[in-house]
Amino acid sequence: MPFSSRLRDELDALAAVADQLLDLSGIEYQGHRNQGRDYVIIAPDWAWAAPTDDLRRLQMRVVPRFEAWFERFRLLFMDAPAELRQQGESLHGEIREWLARDGTAWSGWDVPTSIPEAKHVLAERFAKLAGLIDVVAPATSEGGTIAVPDSSALLDKPDFERYPDALGVVQLDIYLVPGVLSELDALKDQGRTQEVREKARAAGLAIKRVRQHGSLLTGVEVVAGLRIFSRPMEPRFEGLPGALDPASPDDRILASAFELQRQHPTSAVVLVTGDINLQTKAELAQLPFAEPPPRDGASA
Repeated sequence: MPFSSRLRDELDALAAVADQLLDLSGIEYQGHRNQGRDYVIIAPDWAWAAPTDDLRRLQMRVVPRFEAWFERFRLLFMDAPAELRQQGESLHGEIREWLARDGTAWSGWDVPTSIPEAKHVLAERFAKLAGLIDVVAPATSEGGTIAVPDSSALLDKPDFERYPDALGVVQLDIYLVPGVLSELDALKDQGRTQEVREKARAAGLAIKRVRQHGSLLTGVEVVAGLRIFSRPMEPRFEGLPGALDPASPDDRILASAFELQRQHPTSAVVLVTGDINLQTKAELAQLPFAEPPPRDGASA
């Protein structure tokens, strides 16, 4: 599923949970506390009622989930005009305040007089977030599938023509990212075993054969529907989801995949790896991953 479509579906699910949270909530009139015979306290007239245990338990689940979603939502707007970025940040703050109710930023000034009204306001805020997704990634726009193989995938099977079948697609763009290419270069001479060194050289030769047919910077079509690209620029870690470490080879690959996802929001970027640790990191970052094509003689 394209990245932008996943964001929309996840946002719909979050909106449904937020509605449940309001079902567990109450709103109380506080205006009588703000006025006396000789004084007036400047404070909201309406406030959230004291939370129940059920409400707190739901808040503990939904707030981190919303924050993780918004980290990936920000990817779409890293290069967007400041006005769009600000709209997203404002909506994030307004929604988070109603979900967490920790007294930050808005401090309850926008609490309405009833739960039905609160549901209407919160639904509008979620709808506005969905509308921002449509600005940069229209729902009617269809992208393709982008595969980012890691070093282990290319070592085991540098036969690019087998990747579409392995991923179950007809058209596929494969991107070779800096962290993978530099690791392959290092393994050609510094691999742990002779077998690893030979596999690294074979992967390098496979890439060079593709380059003979055109520029990898603009893409080389090796067969109908399959293009190979080289992405030489190191990723920018600032603003990417998760606490990615530039010194970590795995995190460099994840960062490159996220940047490709940012540049192609209506496409599905899939990390191709058989490395269990990298698969776990991808799952935690909610980046789709797939096993590489099976080796000759191995079952799928």
